Amino acid sequence: MLSLRTPITAEDIYKVTELAPGHPVYQLDGWGDGHRIDSIVLKLESGNARDVQYAAMMMNIVDRNSTQVVLTPQEMQELKTWAGGGAVPDVDTFRVAQKLATALGQPGSWMKMGLKQLKTLDDAVGKRLDPNNPDKADVRVIAKALKDSGGLEKLGEIIAADLFNGSNDRFAYPPLAGAGQAGKYPGILLRSVQNVGNVFVACNGNGSGRPVGLDNYDPFGETRHVEGVSAQQMDLSDQTWGGHLFLKRNNVLREDFAGAVISDLEALLGPRNRKNPFGSQNRLGTARKKRILNGIDSGAKKIHDVFDAARRNANGRQLPVGITRKLAALGW
Repeated sequence: MLSLRTPITAEDIYKVTELAPGHPVYQLDGWGDGHRIDSIVLKLESGNARDVQYAAMMMNIVDRNSTQVVLTPQEMQELKTWAGGGAVPDVDTFRVAQKLATALGQPGSWMKMGLKQLKTLDDAVGKRLDPNNPDKADVRVIAKALKDSGGLEKLGEIIAADLFNGSNDRFAYPPLAGAGQAGKYPGILLRSVQNVGNVFVACNGNGSGRPVGLDNYDPFGETRHVEGVSAQQMDLSDQTWGGHLFLKRNNVLREDFAGAVISDLEALLGPRNRKNPFGSQNRLGTARKKRILNGIDSGAKKIHDVFDAARRNANGRQLPVGITRKLAALGW
């Protein structure tokens, strides 16, 4: 069966679908117990396995729904065996298998994750601003997911994991100098959202959703390393590493950052249409900034508590130097 808990084998797979043409992201389908179909998603990250693994682990601490697992060498071989074996059900799958075989030879680290019905902020904003057929349906779903109980708090926890990881591929720290601009959307100035396509909501069957921390590894993050000389030489100053926002001495910086996140989200989601011209047009509520801050604090505490417990039960095992340095910089 295909799952995050069991190793992938060639005989588990009967079909592969390319999810993002031009990008190494694939859906694997296979027969589960009985006649149930199991599905998982594969994605190539352009980083070494340890850095990618720890980035995923940090996010998993704060958001179980974003669980990603680095493939083992044996799983990689099983995929190559399937992709090169010709045991595919149809011509379309054969073509995708050839693409997968080529992609498996690229450098980087392959991850597996659960299949989710995702809505991205990028797609939602594009539909909202479509000059020919403007559609706010996805904007409303994302706004509701954030405004619902626990939604902005969960986004804050996801931000906390990104800050600890040194990932700027969702929200940038420090905030973008002078106000950045989303290239696709002239006129929308951004201070914090670095990649609109990396703000996700995972939807369920009834149209509601929840923020989810996928795409949690930034291959260009200056503080992404966990081992080796690169980890030993990382610049962990307040101006470079966002983890410093967890410290009380940086309350002003943390509040400014949270404010930038909220203002960017409101600009991207666009104003609500209100029958009452005096009613608030914001989509995320009056306590939106405080809720993001609460989420960042909650996420930081979860990360702290996991490493605190790990050190108390280490039995002589050492954490990677990059993680140790970050913990030391926070006084954890």
